[in-house]
Amino acid sequence: MFIGKITPVLALATSFFPLHAASITALGSLPGEVAGSTASFISADGRTVVGTGVSSGSGFRWRDGILVSVGNGNGPTCLSSDGGAVAGRNNRSAFIWTEGPARSLGTLPGRTSHFPSAISADGAVVVGNAGSPGVTQAFVWRLSTGVMQALPDLPGSTGFSGATAVSGDGRIIAGYSSANGRTEAVVWEAGVLKNLSAASAARDSRALHVSEDGATVVGSSDHVAFLYRDGVFQLIGDLPGGDVFSSPQAISADGSTVVGSSSTAQGNEAFRWKDGVMLALGELAGGDYSSGAVAVSADGSVVVGQSQVSDSNAQAFLWTASHGMVTLENLLRALGVDLTGWSRLRVARDISRDGRYICGTGVRNGGLEAFLVDLGIPAVPALAIESGADGRTVRMRFSGEPGRAYRLQRATVLGAGGWGSDQVLVAGNERVYEAELPVDAATGLFRVVAE
Repeated sequence: MFIGKITPVLALATSFFPLHAASITALGSLPGEVAGSTASFISADGRTVVGTGVSSGSGFRWRDGILVSVGNGNGPTCLSSDGGAVAGRNNRSAFIWTEGPARSLGTLPGRTSHFPSAISADGAVVVGNAGSPGVTQAFVWRLSTGVMQALPDLPGSTGFSGATAVSGDGRIIAGYSSANGRTEAVVWEAGVLKNLSAASAARDSRALHVSEDGATVVGSSDHVAFLYRDGVFQLIGDLPGGDVFSSPQAISADGSTVVGSSSTAQGNEAFRWKDGVMLALGELAGGDYSSGAVAVSADGSVVVGQSQVSDSNAQAFLWTASHGMVTLENLLRALGVDLTGWSRLRVARDISRDGRYICGTGVRNGGLEAFLVDLGIPAVPALAIESGADGRTVRMRFSGEPGRAYRLQRATVLGAGGWGSDQVLVAGNERVYEAELPVDAATGLFRVVAE
């Protein structure tokens, strides 16, 4: 099935036919958990989800339908992108877990609390910060040595540093270090510290996220998002209106796209920054004006997050350039997914590399429960979509399976009941199919379904 948005202008399709049906999986809870579960992280391939029990705070890993504990009281804080390793915190100690008992990451001398914040793609490198009253120290732990080591501070440091992100291969570590009355965004490479924000006038700059190859770093500088690439530190700005504020929450693996939230005249709003342009993603109707993007696919094309829909409730959203912002619930219904038992999908927390899988937390049968959404395999791209010369028809050419029949349907709203009587059987020759439907001047939604 192909779903896309039509306007009376020429457009290229970026959506897809799911060859396998979309679905939602309730991940359940660990034995003894009484208040439900939440999901926080997903592996690059979407097979592994890590989350936490609501009442116990104990972490779990879900993979291929099997839910296991990562250790009693162990709260996960990061997941390797290959899904093989979980790092987290138990009380004030840091741990790493693969299978069996969790392993301590050790301690730094004189530090009483240790917090792991990021892990490399294969789980061989963990970074974070170790603290004691009044001071924090960035650390790195490497599987090759099994020892937690302090990362060097800037000259003139006041004892305040932290490591917040690491490249896929563990080579580049991003974070912050204080010196001379300022907090600077920094990276460590092979133990060598580099100040990214030295030329900035900001008093508080912190590197927060790094691309998979380590070439692009994003962070916050006096509450405005910045990007560092090829030796250049630049503010990426904020959305018009409201306070001067933008908060980067994630960077795409390829380093092309930054997502987060920014202040506007109406309230905080989700944004997507790409190619020098910060785009407001909107918000879902209802409640306070508030939305935030928290995760993005590897190429930056799919964004997920949450938006406030009432004074006490948020709803998970998905954004693409072709669809705009839609509720995850409505999208799943449009894809034919049965949501019986789910009263609300509250937040989408993470997304797989290809944008197919999404993890998050919803309300199911009255309680909180972690979920995994599968949008189907994006395998058969549409070739082209165009409006007719009179603006009253839409024509689509797409590739399909020889010998199959397809039906083009049109709707005015995205939802299970929105697909009305505007539909036509599609004629085709070999793998190329064409279909045409009348449309009015307003934007419409359409889908192609296999007979």
